[in-house]
Amino acid sequence: MTISQNMGPDDIDEEKTKFVDKFPLVKANYIKYYVMNKGGTDENNNLNRAKTQWEKLAGDVNSLEAIIKSKISLNKDLVDNKSKKINTLKKKWKAENKKLKHQYKSNVAGKPMREQLYDEHTSNIIETLFYTISILGMGVFLYKQIKEKQL
Repeated sequence: MTISQNMGPDDIDEEKTKFVDKFPLVKANYIKYYVMNKGGTDENNNLNRAKTQWEKLAGDVNSLEAIIKSKISLNKDLVDNKSKKINTLKKKWKAENKKLKHQYKSNVAGKPMREQLYDEHTSNIIETLFYTISILGMGVFLYKQIKEKQL
């Protein structure tokens, strides 16, 4: 596969593995031909081919590094943008939530609700007073009846 901007994580990992496998071979080739060149036995000018292989490998590694850095930068920018949007929406939600809670409290404690609760409590109080007075009245009546019969 050729190195391109459209590489995914698996492709990048595959290329890195190729470079890791290729590096010792290119290095050994270069050392071998360098020694031959210095010894004067390099008749076919293999050192230039080894240098070309070395430079191509270095260029490919640098290209892959640039692609990885650009992808990291792009992903960092995307994460930063999404984080800003999330924070903006969170602040907006908190503000709206405060407004809604305030509105809810205002509605619950509003005058119509207080009157309705007052009416509800008033009827309960009147009913309780009625039964309390009735029980006391029956108690007094029974007490008088019992006292009259004893005399």
